[in-house]
Amino acid sequence: MKGNAVIVNDNLTYEIAGERIEEIIKDSIFKEVDVYIKEPGFPTTLEVKEIQERVSSLKANVVFGIGGGVCMDAAKAVALNLKETVSCITVPTSAATDAMCTHHAVISDVDKAHVDWSLIPRGAAPIGTIIDVDIIVNAPYRLTATGFADWFAKYICNRDIELAYAHGMIREYNEYIIDISNATVNMFVEKAKLIKNWDENAWNMFLQAMMHDGIIEILGAPLGGSEHSVGMILQKEGKVYHGEGVGLGIILKGYHYGENEGEVAKKTLEDAGAPTSAAQLGIADEDVIDALVEASNTAKKHADTRYSILTEKPLTRDSAEKLAKKSGIID
Repeated sequence: MKGNAVIVNDNLTYEIAGERIEEIIKDSIFKEVDVYIKEPGFPTTLEVKEIQERVSSLKANVVFGIGGGVCMDAAKAVALNLKETVSCITVPTSAATDAMCTHHAVISDVDKAHVDWSLIPRGAAPIGTIIDVDIIVNAPYRLTATGFADWFAKYICNRDIELAYAHGMIREYNEYIIDISNATVNMFVEKAKLIKNWDENAWNMFLQAMMHDGIIEILGAPLGGSEHSVGMILQKEGKVYHGEGVGLGIILKGYHYGENEGEVAKKTLEDAGAPTSAAQLGIADEDVIDALVEASNTAKKHADTRYSILTEKPLTRDSAEKLAKKSGIID
């Protein structure tokens, strides 16, 4: 590969992998390499614009996203906006998210108050992913647990898409790929404790599932549903990782579907060492109730495109509080 490149990382991930990659690709692969240090939190529209300006100024043809989901998402968004001339390569430094191989990029507005959902289309898939297993395994386990929860979201979102299809709200439904996704969900349920205990075979399954998300997404399997709608509202700047908020969303929506579904969701996340209550994450009870009501109201507005259990069973403030207490997310 020839040309120039821009590396997107934060201060920590530059130390972990970015600096080494810069040394490897500079001169030997790319003529010029620019390094963009990203601030913590969701990538913003302003940051994406700044990276694009650097890419254009350098006439770069590749943008590397090195680190967690926020750095990889920023790089994927740039590649999407400049897709005629720029490709994206991701380099995860942990298993905290499945963003390494997927199309989507979560971008917020400038003040990071709201996610700009219009900037999460298909088309920004990386052309390649570089994975150093030693780096990922040596990352803090909290990051692995949050990645486990992010992937395990399919326990709910597969139910959501099946529900939408049953009600005629979607036309395209790939039963084969949903069955494959559900089979992997069952493996997550069975191997959650083994992953936490660093069992090699369980870890191989886990990392392969994370990498395969880009493939199953292309083939029609959903990566997020009502659990993500709730979880992303719960996600707090600098306090709660993406998968941790989603994990609480999985439990809440599991109990929304039924007590058995909720109990399986909660036990699986407990086995994996992921948080299973708002108190563990410093989230106030009222914030959980607010998130459920907001997600329910949003689901009502977008019932034609994002049909889910929240559309089927809307929540009032009273029913949201009862659900949150029943699930054990709040006391």
